[in-house]
Amino acid sequence: MTSDGKPMIGSGADHGATLADLAKELAASKPYAVRDAGKGGGGKPAGSTGGKPNTSIKRSEFDALSPPERTTFLRGGGSISE
Repeated sequence: MTSDGKPMIGSGADHGATLADLAKELAASKPYAVRDAGKGGGGKPAGSTGGKPNTSIKRSEFDALSPPERTTFLRGGGSISE
């Protein structure tokens, strides 16, 4: 509902208001309540790999790591080259 009590027309099915429509209206009416600066995106910096390094090390280097270091390396997206 809008502030004057009328049904809100939105972009959802059957012209109902979606969560995005409601968030946009909240940001316009009470900007202090919303931290979003209106920027789109998926939350990661442009050009990043999403926090996973594209790292490859030789088998001999991998063998020299401790078991916890091996686990961290592999879970972080590292790979072993021959």
